[in-house]
Amino acid sequence: MFVEWHTSESLRDEAVASKLSGEESPSLEYFRSLTKIMQSAMIEVLRAAGWHACDAANDMNPYAIRVEDREK
Repeated sequence: MFVEWHTSESLRDEAVASKLSGEESPSLEYFRSLTKIMQSAMIEVLRAAGWHACDAANDMNPYAIRVEDREK
C-alpha cells in the first residue's frame, strides 16, 4: 500500500508558479519543507502504530510512503 499527503492547492499552485518563473520564493521553500516534514511525520506515526513504513523511493512521486505488513 502507498500513502500520500498533499499540501493545499493554493500553496501547490504558488510553489509551481515560483518554480516555473525560476525564482526561489518563500512559498516554494515552504512547500518543500512542509512536504518533507509531513512525509517524515507520517512515516513515524505509521511505525508507532506497528506498520513497516518507509520512503517509497519513487522519482515520479518523491514524497510517497510505502506501507507494508505490520511489524512482528
